[in-house]
Amino acid sequence: MKYYINYADNIFKKQQKFALTMAKFFGNFDEVISYSKKDIDTDFYKTNKHILEQKRGVGYWLWKPYFVVKTIDKLKNGDYLFYCDAGAFFLKNVDILINEMEKAKQDIMGFELPLIEEQWTKKELFINLECNEEEYYSSNQILASFMLIKKNKKSSIFCKNWLEASCNVINITDEHDKNIKQKNNFIEHRHDQSIFSLLYKKNKLKSFKDPSQLGKHPQPYSSIKGIKITLNKLTLLENGRLFNVKQYAEKYKFIIFHHRSKSPIKSLLKYLIKECFRIAL
Repeated sequence: MKYYINYADNIFKKQQKFALTMAKFFGNFDEVISYSKKDIDTDFYKTNKHILEQKRGVGYWLWKPYFVVKTIDKLKNGDYLFYCDAGAFFLKNVDILINEMEKAKQDIMGFELPLIEEQWTKKELFINLECNEEEYYSSNQILASFMLIKKNKKSSIFCKNWLEASCNVINITDEHDKNIKQKNNFIEHRHDQSIFSLLYKKNKLKSFKDPSQLGKHPQPYSSIKGIKITLNKLTLLENGRLFNVKQYAEKYKFIIFHHRSKSPIKSLLKYLIKECFRIAL
């Protein structure tokens, strides 16, 4: 069985509903599940109230590993779970990704960003997760906007470790230990994503090409318009960002549209029009 889950507060409810429909009819999922804040168990909420009531990320995105674990626990071994942000939706069959993950003989499929870990993860987390080594600092960060998981003992433990680490205030929030100095090029912590990313690499898991349109055109991650990209080369951009777009073995084109906007259809049409002009020119 293939399961799809997403989460939204009141602001993203329409986008959430649209994404669920697209997952069912285009993603070919057997079951789609929508979550909201009211689905968090009372005991967990009370224990982690100090995080979950923070404005940023509706609780620093702690709900994400929580709902992944909550869903995984209900699945049978061999079932597939795909978590996807409400600001993204499927355009093609998830089997494309499942086949790639199976070929790699992995049970978790994480997608790589062109951004470098040391600029988007605070030093406290590197230390707390025992990843305080150059190989982690200089690696590309793994995306947590969407992920694919095959249920088994190993993947279940990984998800529980992600949740456990995320319940630590220092790990997930913007709070800092005054005794720890950040790297000079540190920009901002990425919370649940930073935790997922380090755990993913600590478990020696292969990273995959971003299955959204940003995997094909990653320029927006640079925050510089009209930037030219050189593959497999670490570049220091004029805005101080380290940028490394890799060439991947995976041949799939974009399967998910990642928009983060109020109007998903309008965003997709706008993107497709730009693509037509890009091809024509």
